Amino acid sequence: MTLLMLLTGAVAGGDLPPAPPPPMAQPVLMRWMPGEVRCGGGVPAGARALRPYTSLSWSSVTRVPTTYRFRIDETGRPLSIVRQAEGWVDGAEDVAPSLAASRFAPGAARDCTIIYTPDPRTMANAPVEDLMSFSVMPLNGTLPPAGWERIRPVGGDCDREPRVQWLVAVSPDYERLPAAAGVRDWSLVGYDQDAEGRPVRTRLAGGTGNAALDAAALRAIGESRLTGGARTGCLNPYLRRATRLAAPADVELDALRPADGNCPKDADWAQQPQLIYPEPWGRRAIEGWAVLAYDVAPWGATGHVRVLRAEPADEFGTAAASILSGARRASSSTGYTGCVERVVFRMGPGTFEIMADN
Repeated sequence: MTLLMLLTGAVAGGDLPPAPPPPMAQPVLMRWMPGEVRCGGGVPAGARALRPYTSLSWSSVTRVPTTYRFRIDETGRPLSIVRQAEGWVDGAEDVAPSLAASRFAPGAARDCTIIYTPDPRTMANAPVEDLMSFSVMPLNGTLPPAGWERIRPVGGDCDREPRVQWLVAVSPDYERLPAAAGVRDWSLVGYDQDAEGRPVRTRLAGGTGNAALDAAALRAIGESRLTGGARTGCLNPYLRRATRLAAPADVELDALRPADGNCPKDADWAQQPQLIYPEPWGRRAIEGWAVLAYDVAPWGATGHVRVLRAEPADEFGTAAASILSGARRASSSTGYTGCVERVVFRMGPGTFEIMADN
């Protein structure tokens, strides 16, 4: 900041004009495309993973395919999901959750892999359905104007001033609509508006294919009323949030407790863990758990935190380790080793809760 101020001052009295600001980078729509699911060298029949949600990216890093390891249990549920590469991956926060929400054919348990390939698209060449999806479910930021120009009906005037206002806004009874666990559904309804503010010529502009939601959305917009007089080319989204995907079966702590540990099971917290639900998993209402081992210094600080088990993905272990690292036990004369803690991430009614127990 000081260097910038000095340079500005040096140029101000001269003949050189100030340098123009650098052009603002235009974001791309980041898409991670799932490849084949391979188990034991073969491809299970009909095995297709859900596509992750798209996001915006301003990054100029070179993106490369990334591989995930996981197992499929007897019911067809993906578990023990781990990304093979370490470090940050641009726009991939929904890859593991989308895999966890996928379902495969039931059968014998098997170990599998899948490769996700990056496919960034500009606002000009992204599929319109992907632009719609991001506009309804934005993970980061808002859809740029160039994206909206691709979505809006040509010749429509619904956005002209003064903007329309809702007089009667009818919503579907979302909780009565069918939904898949861990999956959010949306419908984007197009309509025109007559002089009295009644939606007319309603139609489905896009969506995830939830027929019950599509029908409820069309009924809802037809019963709504707005200001603004006659308009054309209007759009309104309807979003059905994901239903809860329960955590898989837990494990007994005693089976994982270090044999040489000296940590009491009922030690008090001097500073409670700050419980934070990992947002990408909360967005899909996916529950999970992690079992951690750690040591405690005589002054109560936790350290040497390591993940013993985590389901349905190691990302729950990472989140739990971050939670535990900021907590403090009551001070003691010698400290402890081999402490074990279970952190359970559980969705509540309309929210979530996190429980820790040892």
